[in-house]
Amino acid sequence: MKKTENDPVKKSISNNSQRTMVVVVSLATLIGAFIRLFYVLQSDFPLNDGGMFYTMIKDLQAANYHLPAFTSYNQAAIPFAYPPLPFYLGGVLNSWFGIDLIQLLRFLPLVFSVLSIPAFYWLAKMVLKTDVQRGAAVFIFALFSPVYTWQIMGGGLTRSPAFFFMILAFGACLSWVKQHKWSAFIWMIIFTALTTLCHLEMLWMLAISFLVIFFVSQRTWKGFGQFLLAAVAVLLLTSPWWGTVIALHGLSPFIQAMNNGAFNILRVFASLFFLTSTQDLNQILFQLLALVGVFLAFRERNWLLPAWWLALVLFDPRSSQRSVAVPVALLAGLVLAQWLEWVSTHLPWRKRVNISLLDQPVDFSNGWIKLILTVLLFSFMLNDTIGFYTSGSLLSNLNKENRAAMQWVKQNTSSESQFLVIDFPGGWYDDRVGEWFPTLSERISILTAQGQEWLPENKQLKTVTALGEVSACQLNGLDCLTAWINKNQVQVNYFYFTLNTQQSGKPLKYTSVIEAQMANDSAYQLAYSNSDVKIYKKK
Repeated sequence: MKKTENDPVKKSISNNSQRTMVVVVSLATLIGAFIRLFYVLQSDFPLNDGGMFYTMIKDLQAANYHLPAFTSYNQAAIPFAYPPLPFYLGGVLNSWFGIDLIQLLRFLPLVFSVLSIPAFYWLAKMVLKTDVQRGAAVFIFALFSPVYTWQIMGGGLTRSPAFFFMILAFGACLSWVKQHKWSAFIWMIIFTALTTLCHLEMLWMLAISFLVIFFVSQRTWKGFGQFLLAAVAVLLLTSPWWGTVIALHGLSPFIQAMNNGAFNILRVFASLFFLTSTQDLNQILFQLLALVGVFLAFRERNWLLPAWWLALVLFDPRSSQRSVAVPVALLAGLVLAQWLEWVSTHLPWRKRVNISLLDQPVDFSNGWIKLILTVLLFSFMLNDTIGFYTSGSLLSNLNKENRAAMQWVKQNTSSESQFLVIDFPGGWYDDRVGEWFPTLSERISILTAQGQEWLPENKQLKTVTALGEVSACQLNGLDCLTAWINKNQVQVNYFYFTLNTQQSGKPLKYTSVIEAQMANDSAYQLAYSNSDVKIYKKK
């Protein structure tokens, strides 16, 4: 029998510690759910993206849940090569239970994002040594915006469950490496397969993570063979999907998708030293704490976390801010726990209880400690929610004026019509108007890049470049736009202008110099207008 089981005092302390951590994780999960719900409930429409996935679910349903060869999205002949598990889940919930697809795109990503918080704590138990470190890390994870920003959008339908399963797969891998349980090995395979069937980019992140574990903990031929066996098992489990795609299209879609990202050494260093732009104070603070945490990890001879962080920054630069969120939260938790221990033991508090048996020199019964934690938590929550009120937030949606305009387009224009949607987004990735236009209007959007990573000849890069060139004409006028159309020999039937305004108030008369000149040019006529959208047609 274990020594702790023979000592009633230590057994009681252990039981109290377990109950305390249940409360801690539950509280962190509730706070994380509140922050995520705060954004989701701001509107009755999915945040940012998800339009293409809405169409793909419809395509899957129309094919009686057999994988179609192509998606009808934007009439672009895009191979239906996306990992399909979230589309099956959304389609089944819609068909069998009658849940509206728009509402599924709002809340299904949210559910998996919230579930990732207790999943992260399970992972933290295998990486961090004390309950204080684990508790600090799980609160940081719950409040760390890169963890949830892209997950709770409409497009989080694929990203959010993939992130959840990725955490579980990595935790199962650590459990297998440390405890040598074959049950953990089986769960690692299952969770990796589920990650694969949700999002290929998360699979790439997971593969990098497994390699880090191998080089840090399993540098043997036996370990290499076991990882290879797991990879073969995952391939077999996911073969109905990728086998169908290869049978229909060959390897081309996967090759194109892999070549879509570009390595940039400056971007790597910018990510590593937090030089990328952000409006989130929490993100800056937690990343700085993580940088200090690297030195604490080195002091404790914990090579896994720094190596994991560095590997993800180097080899997953396309979305490194998202992929490093897990090791950053763990490293930041180390530092926050160390600081709390220092505060509890070095400042002149009142006489505190004896907690040496817990091996955690933090007196949480002290009123000053409670006050500090309350102020920190309130400040972090305020910083998270204030992002909604900043301009250019990714967590906004397609406004009602655009939805109404797209319904008009669907009902009043030819199905072959091609639209130049000019909304001047910050980038193609947050062009919510451009993404939702093909879905809601069922017409062609010339500047929509979503889904084109699966197409040959760098089609997505060309479209992204075109979007930037057209947006650059905003203040240069109609001559600039006309020159671009003639240069690229683009056929345009309609010009769709909007700023997708989120705030109420008097709207701008024109979105740009282009629109102002087009409105006063007799060669164009106004086909549709509301407070935020103007659609022009060339006579």
